[in-house]
Amino acid sequence: MNSETTAKIMPLRFVCQDKEAEKLHKILSGIKGCNNKFLTYTIELLIYIDGEETNISCGSIESVLVLLLKSFKIPEGQSTVLIRFVIEQKLVEIVNGKIVLTPYGKLFTLSDKISAGIDMIKYVWERLDWKEITGCVASNRFLDKEGRRYTACLLSQLNNKYMTFEEIRNKYEYMDFIYSSNIYVLQEMLKDKYMEKIIEDVFEPLGLIEKSDEAINLSDWGKKIFEHYSNNMLEEYNGMIDECWDSYDRGNFQEAFETAISIISVAGTILEAYNIIGCVHIRKGEYNKAKDVFTYAIELYEEKIGEVNGNWNMSMETYISMYYNVGLCDFYMGNFIKALHTFATIKKTLPYKLESLEMIMTTIKKIIIIQ
Repeated sequence: MNSETTAKIMPLRFVCQDKEAEKLHKILSGIKGCNNKFLTYTIELLIYIDGEETNISCGSIESVLVLLLKSFKIPEGQSTVLIRFVIEQKLVEIVNGKIVLTPYGKLFTLSDKISAGIDMIKYVWERLDWKEITGCVASNRFLDKEGRRYTACLLSQLNNKYMTFEEIRNKYEYMDFIYSSNIYVLQEMLKDKYMEKIIEDVFEPLGLIEKSDEAINLSDWGKKIFEHYSNNMLEEYNGMIDECWDSYDRGNFQEAFETAISIISVAGTILEAYNIIGCVHIRKGEYNKAKDVFTYAIELYEEKIGEVNGNWNMSMETYISMYYNVGLCDFYMGNFIKALHTFATIKKTLPYKLESLEMIMTTIKKIIIIQ
């Protein structure tokens, strides 16, 4: 086998050995369809090139592709990204002064939509320079390559049903600060003019984000893709949870509180952070505040029960712990009947005996009898 032939089959061997692509394929294979306009445009372009003799004497390969895509009436921003993908992924080449498909280009047109779509997504996430295509020259935490896990973590929360500030104030008297910390960075990202361009020219035509006049939402593919690319960062934040509890156990309540707030500002789905904040409030005797935090986190979790593969990170032990802490807040505030009802509910749920639960229930019963 000569070196030219070996070079031509390398892309296919590389794809087959790409563990990241394999993971994404497993994640996305169970999802019905994806409105990936980029994929449609790319295949149409490649099929056109394969069926026509496109002479390159009029300019560079890039300028010829620009002219071709104009005839397809593709928006300029999207055209720029698509051309980079086609050239940098070596889907086309010049042979005898004409643009033709490479072996990988031909393979791309024959690939199933999931595999081809994953190739495009991996290129956008791992190779495309977001700053360059948006014209951004300054440092930008949403666009910088080293911050993409952070951006994915924020984007993965787009479909969360956040309440308005008015709804929060009506329902939870003490949640304004924590709630604003939870959504501030996400809102800041969505208002960033360069990130707006990435959403419009990259994520929307890839079929990851769906925009309407009312909202920006994730498609089913987008939800899984952004969760996948944020997994490592969520693991790091989960490690910070252990640090929070260490600070709490040492009596450094303010440090535990501030670390938990910093987690929530980026990963509001790590609900154990709310548990820490609520416990700090209890230690400070701020029982109303603590109860609001626990109740809010419980409500968020209950909305997401069943999404075991999502980023809603709270174990059943944490869930029960929060319910226990709600009952504890009522106990400290003198709402003994409410507290007893909460603890009785937990007792029925637990598959084991909890000494502290038995003790506090006995104490409450004695108080109620004396009263």
